[in-house]
Amino acid sequence: MKPKSERLIKFTISGVLAFLLVLALAPSSYTITALPTLRLQSPRATLPSPQPGVNLPQAAVRCLEPVGNTFEVVGTLKEKGKTYYYLHVWLYDAGDDFESWYSLIEINSSGCRQLRGAKSGLKPLSSFMSMAPARKLELQRYRHEIAKAGGKGAFEQGLNQKLSPSAHSAYSGVTIYLSQEQVWALRQLGIRFPNTYKLLRSGETIGGGNQ
Repeated sequence: MKPKSERLIKFTISGVLAFLLVLALAPSSYTITALPTLRLQSPRATLPSPQPGVNLPQAAVRCLEPVGNTFEVVGTLKEKGKTYYYLHVWLYDAGDDFESWYSLIEINSSGCRQLRGAKSGLKPLSSFMSMAPARKLELQRYRHEIAKAGGKGAFEQGLNQKLSPSAHSAYSGVTIYLSQEQVWALRQLGIRFPNTYKLLRSGETIGGGNQ
């Protein structure tokens, strides 16, 4: 008979492998901008760098999380003594939207704080502020993204491809979420898109971690 310590080690390893196998087989949800697969950060982890021409005040830089490679500012807003910075952060390269997320930083009289980040999951901006300023920030974001896409037509085409049934069927269990303020902003800009998404309401969270 093998020593008890050896049998215990083998049992522990088998348990870990079984747990990893369950994680690998578990169904996942996909979104227009998918949540990143976070890398473990070392104590020397660096902050993401701004894209060329992007300026983020030092007061807000203090609240950047040390996750991601680069970022841009897609919206700014002053509301009731607070200033908000809406960021698009890429885990690797700019433009790799599958590995990206949107962060929200607030600056107030006490300093700054990150309201939404890489571990927040899908959470509407209206979970952190009233609906009116949340709509304004989403409107800025989509205007910015329309300009980057080369115009309304190109942006609408890309959005419709992501929302198409064929894109949904590419994976098992696909669910695409849009918040109430996102839907409002897209309609304000005259963007046409199919009703193939699930509405994400204020206060709801899909996925994510501890924010």
